Amino acid sequence: MKKIIVFVLTVVMLLSFSATTYAAETVDTSKGAERFESDSIFTPNAWYYSYTKTITKKYASMDDIPESIEYSEYNSGVDAECSGTLKLKSVTPQSNGLYKVVFSGTIGAYVF
Repeated sequence: MKKIIVFVLTVVMLLSFSATTYAAETVDTSKGAERFESDSIFTPNAWYYSYTKTITKKYASMDDIPESIEYSEYNSGVDAECSGTLKLKSVTPQSNGLYKVVFSGTIGAYVF
């Protein structure tokens, strides 16, 4: 009985080391969106690319200025849409009655 238990535990350990995940990435060309389908091999081989982004916006009222904004842009260097949250850094009143607002933060994307 002890030999059977040891054998079963050994088999379970060996199988857990060689587990394969099944999925495949396909692109919906009509929308440019990605989706996953089962029964295909998926190899996760991505790295996260990020960088600091600072933008300036103008607002008519102090009440309209948010504490943070969601921002995204296409980065041709890595061929990916990078996005993230930019936080409020400064507010400067302008002579025309508008407020110059600076947002800064880190944006990025997983690159395959």
